[in-house]
Amino acid sequence: MAGRRSVFYVTLIICLLAGLGSGRAIFFDVALVLAVVFFVALFWLWLMLQGLVLARNTPTKRAQVGKTFTEYFTVRNTAIFPKAWLEIWDYSTLPAHKFTHIEPFIAPRQAKHWQITTPCFSRGEFRLGHIEFITNDPFGLFQVRRVLNATELLIVYPKVVPLTQFIMPQGVLSGGDAQRHITQNVTTNATSVRDYVSGDSINRIHWRTTARRDKLTVKEFELDPLVDIWLMLDLSMASLYEAASVSRIDGHGAVNTLSDAIPASTEEYSVVIAASLANYFYETNRSFGFITHTGQRVLHLPERSYHQLTQTLETLAVARSSSNITLEQLITSEMFRFSRGTTLVIVTASDQPQWLDALQLLQQRSVKPMVVHVNAASFGRPSPKFNMAQRLAALRIPALTVNYRDDIAQALARRYSI
Repeated sequence: MAGRRSVFYVTLIICLLAGLGSGRAIFFDVALVLAVVFFVALFWLWLMLQGLVLARNTPTKRAQVGKTFTEYFTVRNTAIFPKAWLEIWDYSTLPAHKFTHIEPFIAPRQAKHWQITTPCFSRGEFRLGHIEFITNDPFGLFQVRRVLNATELLIVYPKVVPLTQFIMPQGVLSGGDAQRHITQNVTTNATSVRDYVSGDSINRIHWRTTARRDKLTVKEFELDPLVDIWLMLDLSMASLYEAASVSRIDGHGAVNTLSDAIPASTEEYSVVIAASLANYFYETNRSFGFITHTGQRVLHLPERSYHQLTQTLETLAVARSSSNITLEQLITSEMFRFSRGTTLVIVTASDQPQWLDALQLLQQRSVKPMVVHVNAASFGRPSPKFNMAQRLAALRIPALTVNYRDDIAQALARRYSI
């Protein structure tokens, strides 16, 4: 296009010079035609960009690895002149989401609609937008670009593997499946409401429901003997190992992949395991807390709710192995938080033995630790001098080992042996 403009300018100058030198009218006529073409092209471009409205509808700002993300677009011509050959470019950072859309013709007062569906392969936080309009004049002399800088953020949750079974050590409190027995005692588990009957204690009245129904309503409580679960994820830099084939956006961001297979990274395997366990605890109605360190401390106190699951997944979506805090330091700093009878599930790829001493201290306090160990040697890291699985078994700490390319659901459903 730049070369075509150069030829146009040179031809115009030659015609003017030839007309001035020879005095022939034909040269001035050609120069006049070229000048008219020049101004028509500019006026055309001005018309093409007037009255254009682009709407971008993103139904949700959350997606998940292994699923698809859909956006809806509408471009509307509010002017009385038609639009011809309009290119729309999207510069979102979500892998595989960049697209080019071409509208060859938009009539006056007409709207065109389309949707973009993108498979999500990488977890993380991504920018949607900006968007650029591109149009040309009919003579191919000029091109105009207009950038719409409006952007939004999209969080892609990590992949969640459905688990059918995950066997954990039981705490010193009576455990097992949730009994769902209604009790006359006031417990921490209020499950429903009912009408007040004579003899109900005043502290059982649910005042909001009473005000809404305009009659006394009391809470019903459930007897639940299950102890809390703490899920701890090791995201220290010392435990990270990735195969040479793994590449990251901007060198340190999300893993750049176009496959739903888990990348050959201990970080990615650990995050998927933690996300799958959190989902399993939620589906089995267990109260769980979450602890990790990603350069700053992350703590979600034990709770049995969908909100607990979503905030854990949001943390895992952007979590990176960027912490200088080792697993030993993390366990030691949070040790006071684990009360007698607590079950602690640790997900780590660390092959350093120092954190095992901290687990022994927890055992002495009647905390029940369990380790899901991501075997970095299966990813290509040189094997350590000792076998972590054997060391954990010798300390009678329940452990499961997950290797590269293992089926995570099957690996976590195995029965541990101590």
